[in-house]
Amino acid sequence: MPGTAQPQILTLPELAGEIATPGMFGGNILAPRTQMTGEGSYTELVRDLGVTDLRYPGGSLTEEYFDLSNPDAQTATGNEAAQTVDFIALSDFMAAAERLGSAVTIVIPTRTQLSNRVDANNDRLPEIDVEVLRGFIRDVTTGVYGDARIAAFEIGNEYWGSGRMNTAEYGRLAAEMTGIIRDEMRLVEDVIGQDIDIVVQAGWNFDHAKLSNDYVGVPADAVIADLNAKYDLGLSESDLGASGSPNWAKISNDLMISYFEGEGAQAPDGVVTHLYSKGQEVESQRSFMLRMIEKTWGQSFDDLDIYITEWNSSGSSALLDDDEDYGLFQAHEMLEIVEEFMLAGVDVAHAWPLLQNSPNALSMGRSHDALSPGGEMFAMMASSLPGKTMLDFAPDSRETEQELAHLDLHGFYGNSDLVLFLTSTSDQLETSQVDVSGLVLGAETITGQVLGVASGQLPGSNSAQAELQGLAVDAFLDGGMIEATLEPGEVMQITLSAIEPSAEFAALIPGLGAAIVPVVEDVSATVSSQAPADGAPEYDDRIRGTDQSEKIKSFQGDDTVFGAGGNDTLIGGRGEDLLKGGKGADRLRGNEGDDTLSGGNAKDKLIGGHGDDRLYGGHGADGLRGGQGRDTLYGGTGNDKLHGGQGGDLLIGGSGANQITTGFGRDTIRVNDGGMAFEDLIFDFTVGRDTLQIESDVIEDLDALIFEASADELILVLGDSKTVVFEGDYTADDLLEQGSIELFG
Repeated sequence: MPGTAQPQILTLPELAGEIATPGMFGGNILAPRTQMTGEGSYTELVRDLGVTDLRYPGGSLTEEYFDLSNPDAQTATGNEAAQTVDFIALSDFMAAAERLGSAVTIVIPTRTQLSNRVDANNDRLPEIDVEVLRGFIRDVTTGVYGDARIAAFEIGNEYWGSGRMNTAEYGRLAAEMTGIIRDEMRLVEDVIGQDIDIVVQAGWNFDHAKLSNDYVGVPADAVIADLNAKYDLGLSESDLGASGSPNWAKISNDLMISYFEGEGAQAPDGVVTHLYSKGQEVESQRSFMLRMIEKTWGQSFDDLDIYITEWNSSGSSALLDDDEDYGLFQAHEMLEIVEEFMLAGVDVAHAWPLLQNSPNALSMGRSHDALSPGGEMFAMMASSLPGKTMLDFAPDSRETEQELAHLDLHGFYGNSDLVLFLTSTSDQLETSQVDVSGLVLGAETITGQVLGVASGQLPGSNSAQAELQGLAVDAFLDGGMIEATLEPGEVMQITLSAIEPSAEFAALIPGLGAAIVPVVEDVSATVSSQAPADGAPEYDDRIRGTDQSEKIKSFQGDDTVFGAGGNDTLIGGRGEDLLKGGKGADRLRGNEGDDTLSGGNAKDKLIGGHGDDRLYGGHGADGLRGGQGRDTLYGGTGNDKLHGGQGGDLLIGGSGANQITTGFGRDTIRVNDGGMAFEDLIFDFTVGRDTLQIESDVIEDLDALIFEASADELILVLGDSKTVVFEGDYTADDLLEQGSIELFG
């Protein structure tokens, strides 16, 4: 029997990242793999996994087999290998997707759309079959092949690999294709009646696009000068790494972006990359691509969606062992990846592969029979995480889980429900006790289950059979104490619905356990527990809370909601809402529309959501996050945390010691005078794209700026108790020469 360790106390968390969306749990349909319907089909697998959106016809096979001139063919012949394979016809895929209620992303092949002609840099020029491309877009969008909702057209697959292109070749081709596709959709927009994204690939220094191979032994300054001359770029020292050598990932993305900027260029709606993590061995690897996209594309375009159209634990890395790093440990890694998606604000993600013989497949073989441990983990997340936000038990680390003896604990909250994943980190059977009474006092319903493998099988084996065991509540919960008896690698999931939070947790995350008070019409006329039906009339409501802690939710219309006293949660609806927290420690979320959020007194948390929002923290140590759109964030007094989110935002810390993260877009950070003391710490500032604006009353001339540099930060001294700290490797010359500091007023 395992020993029972002393109870471990759960730390009070903060909220982190964006809300998980159903779109994060899509999957790839590989057209040659199996049939779309019937026994063992993709349809059965999609339902078992809880997959939402679908990507078709797959990855590299798109470049080899997919023929836009004959997309309904049931066989396809490769354009390089000349092999003929069975192929799910587009109409069959669209019909199944419509029945499943899945939105679809369709990959447009690119490999055959280059000519043999080259430019002065020896890069091949596009030779797009415009008539075929336009015809395909027109037929797909007007329902010729079916009426499933189209989420996106994705231009090419891994241009550096199966696309057989370098970054310049793909960038030029994808930019031209973007213009053609958008123009064709514009011609039929009255028929389409839906918003379809055009997404292009991020740039990487891989394989056919390994730009670094052309500059072996060349000094960094000569590399920058040569690339600037060849491609009319504006590369600078910001494109060098900490060691002074070229940052090839950033350079590749800057080169790619250049084809979508400038006069006449068509900006994409989204940027796509693939993420195959080796995080079991190299934790930082799972976040590298996401952070690079934020630092490059996020600083160049506003409101750009992030697509991860293939993701999983890597199935082909020498770093990972077939008997030690898959099975239940793949399940752990998939949870970590989804958390990275939430931190980065990923909009759409498609797991790969759903069905395959690879070590990381969610179902093994050529037809679906049973889910692998990774597949069961995906299904657990897909059914429980949409609508929830991460609980950050380690706010001083990029990781959010609480590391306990023998297990890690991951938490998510949303819609009054709490979901906990406990993942075993021990190499033997252990019983752990975790005291969660500081977090939650009770719940209306509680469920638990444990993901393991069949008896006698290795927990990390890629051939291990998954076993999912439901648990009686008294087997794992006694009052506020969780008892988890787990074999190596096992995952326990606990779901507590309609929770009663502890006083400490309710104060930390305001209004967490309060009942929702949604309003359909004027609050004086009716209060309903149901959202208005589609087509119901819209009303501009004026809602005032009481001195109690309440959760108030509005729906249609331009509403005004006052929290008054108590620790309130105010949630806007579809209109342009005004949410005012009042005296307590409040939590405000704008949702859709151009909203105005005002925290008031105490420690408030404000989230704008979609739209061009205005967020005012007020008094207290507030947390402000813009979300999507061009937002204005003003911290007010106190030590505030501001995060712009997606879009070109204006961020004003106010007085106090503030932490400001620019986020995804061309952002402006502004410092005013007002006789107040401040220390603004700025994170993720991109020279040449983001701007620091200094009020002319603070300093009259940029030449008078005083900088103090160190190895990992640059301090701008603006007067007594007035400083701006750039966290990272910055120089005063870079900031000034590239116009990243300016005066206003």
